[in-house]
Amino acid sequence: MEPADESLAAHVIVLQAMNNLVTHGGVQRQGCGALRKLAMEPQNRAVLMSNKHQAEVAVLTAMRSHPNHNKVQKQGCAALGAFADDNTENQATLIRLKAHEAVAAAMRNHPTQAKVQSRGCSALRKLLASNGQTPPAVRFEFKCCLCEGK
Repeated sequence: MEPADESLAAHVIVLQAMNNLVTHGGVQRQGCGALRKLAMEPQNRAVLMSNKHQAEVAVLTAMRSHPNHNKVQKQGCAALGAFADDNTENQATLIRLKAHEAVAAAMRNHPTQAKVQSRGCSALRKLLASNGQTPPAVRFEFKCCLCEGK
């Protein structure tokens, strides 16, 4: 599958930076933000999450490596939501990789950060939209986040 436009070629550079500098929170935050922006175009989502590129793995690695960095968490939640948006194949992959757990952890770790909460709720909502095939664990994470007032 070819990129939707020339801007998608940037994803390779972004992913290289994220993979080379996993411990650098600023690179991870900006990388997640760039991938989210690229995923806003529906035709780009399949390319980003292809076996060749695995942008979702980079985002989850960033979130899991920087649990206390609220800006990494905010951008990571936003990127996961963009990947899942209206794409059942991506939703299934993200659920299999336990993206819902990463989102719920971000929301629990940053209860006073409105943007983390908002982007987290949005990502969970998009994961729940997987044509009724959402595993109970994802529904549970969503309910728990809501019940805890997050």
